[in-house]
Amino acid sequence: MSKSPDVSRLENFCKGILKTDRAVRFAGITNAMGSLLSTAYRSGLVPILEPEDTARYAVHTAMRAATRDDFESKLGRTVYVLARYPKLIRATVTIGSQEKKHLLMVSFDIGSDFVGILDNKILPYLKRNENLFK
Repeated sequence: MSKSPDVSRLENFCKGILKTDRAVRFAGITNAMGSLLSTAYRSGLVPILEPEDTARYAVHTAMRAATRDDFESKLGRTVYVLARYPKLIRATVTIGSQEKKHLLMVSFDIGSDFVGILDNKILPYLKRNENLFK
């Protein structure tokens, strides 16, 4: 099994995701099995989910990501997937190699330009920090 990046570097990484745009509410990193490795919340934010719920959500996120892997040979690797809820928008971004796969969970405020934030801010941030996940 591959070694995960160290926790303090992951904490800084998640905080960096929060700094990409003021509409980012939350950033969290899981391994491919759904173990939550690090999280960060926007300053002053009252989280909607309890920590146990966030951990459970991470496991479900990893299971859904694994089912998408079945189609990777035909569709290509998943870049990100989106879910819109009445209270927030959530994205899951695939990072790292298939052997050292991690998932970035990000939530956004309703009404934000979440696709623009992902494409123009978060994905470039991931590219600049890809060595963290090698």
